[in-house]
Amino acid sequence: MRPNIVRNVICSGLLSAILSAPLYAATEHEFPLREQFPDVATISTEGLYNEYEALTIIDARTRFEYDTIHIDKAIRVPVSSKSFLALLEKRVPDQNARIAFYCNGFACSKSYRAVRKAVAYGYSNSVSFDAGIFSWANAYPGHTTLLGKPLAGPSALISKQQFEARQISYESFRKKAKETPAVVIDVRDAAQRRNSDGSKNELPDMPVLGRERYQRINLDLFKRKLSEGKFLDQQLLIFDATGKQIRWLQYSLQQNGYTNYHFLAGGIYAVNQRVHQ
Repeated sequence: MRPNIVRNVICSGLLSAILSAPLYAATEHEFPLREQFPDVATISTEGLYNEYEALTIIDARTRFEYDTIHIDKAIRVPVSSKSFLALLEKRVPDQNARIAFYCNGFACSKSYRAVRKAVAYGYSNSVSFDAGIFSWANAYPGHTTLLGKPLAGPSALISKQQFEARQISYESFRKKAKETPAVVIDVRDAAQRRNSDGSKNELPDMPVLGRERYQRINLDLFKRKLSEGKFLDQQLLIFDATGKQIRWLQYSLQQNGYTNYHFLAGGIYAVNQRVHQ
């Protein structure tokens, strides 16, 4: 179709009940990106719940994020896909449908970008649920799926404090990398491992490590290896591009009984920013 408008409880012993500070649960007044997307209509957490049955809810994130946690009835149509519009048209043939797109929350632009693309293609009744998945999960756990199972309640979510406790500076990261049996895991995709000029984008001044101790594994494969217990007896040092993807990994790590792991705070982007200052 051409555009007709131009333009259960999971590992309860491992996940602590810290209700006061759930990970990235947005409050309704913290929306720094709305100014960049003034043309995008939004819907509140309560509004989404009130229209839950009538709405088509679309998760605009990656499969890895969706598989970790999502709204129960959500359809996944990743805005980062080159086939986004074709996938949207396939999953939602009715361009008059009322659609709510969502992503990770108030600091995530995916839902805004998805709405903007959808509206330009003809889905004029589209809105962004920009409070995001964690606001929804805290408010309505009964309509949330975590790691393939019903969310038992907000206490099953990893708190901001729990996440931050696993993040370390690059100095500590490099120091730990020298320790045996530490294994450095790079979970970036192929494009993120290259600079704009095509050169390799690597951590600076890292100790020389063999292939067994410095591994490049994409998120889906790493998640599968975790479920197989591949690294259970080793210390894991994990980094991504910007420090955003690692928060999803923490659920898989804890679900599978991993306790000896750390994340590079801010990812390789933070390290490179500091080096070039």
